[in-house]
Amino acid sequence: MNLVLSKIFETSVLVSPKKATQLCTMIAKKVKNGDEVVIDFHGIKATTLAFLYVLFSNVIKECGKDVKKVISVINASNELKEEFKYFKQNYKDLCDKFSDLDAVLA
Repeated sequence: MNLVLSKIFETSVLVSPKKATQLCTMIAKKVKNGDEVVIDFHGIKATTLAFLYVLFSNVIKECGKDVKKVISVINASNELKEEFKYFKQNYKDLCDKFSDLDAVLA
């Protein structure tokens, strides 16, 4: 299942931890149903580290420690890639649980 965040939240900016929690709930439901999930950042111009941290840490709590096989990220803007770089450097243990953050940064 492809979750296009700009369409789901009808915005190009994701800064609210509340929205991150809502997204986590959507992702967890799909993963628990056996679906693979693609988090599509197409159209998202800005996020915050708080949004990313709440999203990814809650996904791990809800879905289990190894979500590499079922969750991926696509269409990150250059600005989002910079945030992912910071996130990966400073939250390495959390980022190692996601399959394609290195591919997103390429």
